[in-house]
Amino acid sequence: MKKAVLFAFLLSLSLAGAAAPSGEVTRQYANEVTRKLTEQLALDEGRYLQMRRLVYEHLVQAAEIDTQYADDKAVHDQKQQALQAEFAAQLKTVLTEAQYTRYTNLAINLLADSSTHKQP
Repeated sequence: MKKAVLFAFLLSLSLAGAAAPSGEVTRQYANEVTRKLTEQLALDEGRYLQMRRLVYEHLVQAAEIDTQYADDKAVHDQKQQALQAEFAAQLKTVLTEAQYTRYTNLAINLLADSSTHKQP
């Protein structure tokens, strides 16, 4: 579970640049992210469509939280964490066990890459 929440958190960080207002820009970014995940996870068409919907909804909700709680970091972080946990739970219903394992492994690799590129 920790890995799933961690990856969802990392995904939101990588998507933070896309936390633009909902609409066509967000939809296009959701499509781009989903295409990348499709390559990494070998999603079939049905799972691709479900993943695209989940990613888009996640982006919209994250942007709403960013806007609504911009002045309250503690509440903002709490809401984002809850959103990440919900996203991880939804992914478990969409992905096969093997795909979900690959997804969490991607998170570990993203975390390792981001920690090695941080400046002291």
